[in-house]
Amino acid sequence: MYCLKYTVFNNNKTRIIMKEITKFYEKAKQSAKDHMKKGQINAYYQDLKAMNHYRRLIEAT
Repeated sequence: MYCLKYTVFNNNKTRIIMKEITKFYEKAKQSAKDHMKKGQINAYYQDLKAMNHYRRLIEAT
């Protein structure tokens, strides 16, 4: 899981950071679907936590 420890939100970097966050959110979402299909509950839960983290970052901007 990729975690942004700091965020710099100015005009030029905001778009780049938002694209990265959105990519990581979608990757975690797909991974969660795959783990759910395989019945891997612990991995599924970790992916849901990652999705929640990225969703909060997206909503904060």
